[in-house]
Amino acid sequence: MRPAVLDPGMGATDVPRDAALMWAAGKYAASHDVYLGTRFDDVNTASAASAQAVLVSAGQTATQFDPTGSLPMVETYY
Repeated sequence: MRPAVLDPGMGATDVPRDAALMWAAGKYAASHDVYLGTRFDDVNTASAASAQAVLVSAGQTATQFDPTGSLPMVETYY
């Protein structure tokens, strides 16, 4: 089953966990690194060289990431 596509907005709560993350690629982007974590500072300062355990997909060409099943409830994700 394909995950739902949502735009929950900043600060949304009770967002279904079966949603995919999607974005528009930059004009010159050949690939994307996806960072996801529960601490804003960890995600905000992460890079490919220093992923801080929040790099969940490196160098992907798709503009969608499906975290289904890997996100525990009652958390805020960045």
